[in-house]
Amino acid sequence: MHDKELVLDHLGILVTTYCNLNCRDCADLIPKRACHHYELDHLISDVAIVLENVDHIKEVLVIGGETLLYPWLSEVLDFCKSQQKIGKLIITTNGVSTPDERLLENFRRNKVLIRVSGYPGYVVPNRKKVLQKYKDSDLEVEDLESMQWYAMGNFKKRYRTEEELKDVFRTCAMKDCVTLGREGKIFFCSRQMTADETTFYPDPLENEFVNVRIEKNLRKRLREFYSLPYITTCDHCDGISCATKKTVPAAAQILKKETFLALLSLYFEIKDDHLSDLEKATAVMRALQLISDDIYRSYGVGPAVKIIELANKPECLAANWNGFMDYYLCLINELTKDYLYEVRSDSPYAFSQNIQGMRFLNRIIISDHADSSADILIEEQEIFDAVNKKWPVDLYTYNRLFVESKFGRIQNEDVKCIICGLPYTQYGILEKEMPVSTCNLSVTGQDIPYSILMAEKALEHDPGIEVVVIPIAYFQGCYDMSSDDAQLHRDVISYIDLPILGKKRNYVDKGCDQREQTILELYNHIYDLEKIREKRDKELICFLKYEDFFNEIFPQPLYGGLKFDAKMLSAEEKQKSAWITAQHNERVCTLNGYKETLRYLADFLRKMEEMKIKVLLFVPPATRYLVEASSKELQDFYYRNLVTKLFKGRYVRFLDLFDDERFDENDFCDFEHLNHGGAEKLTRIIGKVILNWS
Repeated sequence: MHDKELVLDHLGILVTTYCNLNCRDCADLIPKRACHHYELDHLISDVAIVLENVDHIKEVLVIGGETLLYPWLSEVLDFCKSQQKIGKLIITTNGVSTPDERLLENFRRNKVLIRVSGYPGYVVPNRKKVLQKYKDSDLEVEDLESMQWYAMGNFKKRYRTEEELKDVFRTCAMKDCVTLGREGKIFFCSRQMTADETTFYPDPLENEFVNVRIEKNLRKRLREFYSLPYITTCDHCDGISCATKKTVPAAAQILKKETFLALLSLYFEIKDDHLSDLEKATAVMRALQLISDDIYRSYGVGPAVKIIELANKPECLAANWNGFMDYYLCLINELTKDYLYEVRSDSPYAFSQNIQGMRFLNRIIISDHADSSADILIEEQEIFDAVNKKWPVDLYTYNRLFVESKFGRIQNEDVKCIICGLPYTQYGILEKEMPVSTCNLSVTGQDIPYSILMAEKALEHDPGIEVVVIPIAYFQGCYDMSSDDAQLHRDVISYIDLPILGKKRNYVDKGCDQREQTILELYNHIYDLEKIREKRDKELICFLKYEDFFNEIFPQPLYGGLKFDAKMLSAEEKQKSAWITAQHNERVCTLNGYKETLRYLADFLRKMEEMKIKVLLFVPPATRYLVEASSKELQDFYYRNLVTKLFKGRYVRFLDLFDDERFDENDFCDFEHLNHGGAEKLTRIIGKVILNWS
């Protein structure tokens, strides 16, 4: 655009979104848009309005979809050529169709430049003949034989900074494809136009496009439009710009629907079955028959090549069946991206997409009940199973839900006692047998500072709590889990403490293991899996509210923290195993850990005294083997620097049950965690102290 006069270098006119190809990486996303031939009268009227408000347009490009499919193409070209303000006139065609003599004559008369896309022979087998036809008709032809396609990325928000958005927009070749489309709207690029027509990502802001039908001062509005530093659509696209990461094969076609459904059906058939070796080999051969050359061209060779590699090693297939299914799932998920889904379900969690007008080729109809038109039938239980696979209720999720359930009680009931700590109290104190209303907020692998933060959060919800019980083993006096590199402790902070407490302390996030499991992408098009997950979690929270930590949902491990029955070991083996347990516990002890624990404890006990809230601290019991294996120096340090300094006063009680004679080996499921019988003993001891505390 020129400053003195309003001269446009380029204006595209979109006449149709019908196309005779089905390109999976189409820059204009034609396969995912409704099919329309735009009305001739409206198109000519919109172009006329633009011409009234500009001084010149150097070139007009008439485009689709496939331009030659537009039934009134001759009329559009005749109109444009009759306008003195329009310079060069161009059309783009994919080279699939050969225009008739009437249309060729129109091209000659209007001196139209024919731009023929450079698609490969397996997509457009007659391309060379079509190209020669144009040349033989004395037309000016631009052969884009060496054209390269770029991967413009998915529709997810990138969260780019303003400067990054400016950089992407400035370097993007797509911004020079300014186009007039439906409803008289002018957009910078096809992706911005697609945002306006679909629900894949947010609509463009009103100042980011021009509606020629309603603008009162179109000339001024066009100048403002061309001066924009970026558009918000750039945050959902990589364009052909500095953000573009890779190229893709030109015009690779979306897999035929029938083949996709056959591959998908085979996956459903075999994914949960316990097949014999012969049945597995048969399933692989069926898959190979469906994996054609088109899949290599369109979807990359990765998963398909891995499947073929396994198929060529039948002796290894049985041993690598899970690997085969993983590759097969990757392939299905890649194919799934190209299809649109209409869901017919009465479930409140189902998506119902209005895709009327879509070409049937890319449309899959899914139902969860008998439906003669459905391509796929999906049972609701299958979706729930997928949710549990994608987000399993593992140790961390269960801990978080358990604590959240107890916070629900604390907020709504008269709770007198809370327990905060690590697994000693998950194994060792039974809520239901406590003599006062009690909530157990203990967390796997917890340290003292985070236990205190948990107690303080509970007191924020209910300052009427009268007693706080915290176990503090000897090693915990010098332990700061937020500076520990053990994956268990990092995951506890990331997936339990941070979501509940919102406090990192001195924790530095180095990235956690990916816990989500891969499932069929198709499920995400059918149901709102996040809402089903929320429903599942709410139901678990409701159930756990009045349960002890170990229950029918999460049974107590038979051997505690061990993978073997410690009771079956010889005395010598027990001594050696207990020593390993002690070393594992004490490896986390540091001077900084002691300082951190001391700081949190001193501040917490002071606050509790001011609030007149009782704090019961105790060293959990252990077997005689762990007692003998534990560091005596650490015990001395514990008493010298914590017990004598802090554990005193009217509102503090301290019990050392580490070597308590009331517990014997039969009370434990390993060297340090109590079984149910031992938990009953510890609960009576703790309860009696609380009842007799005057």
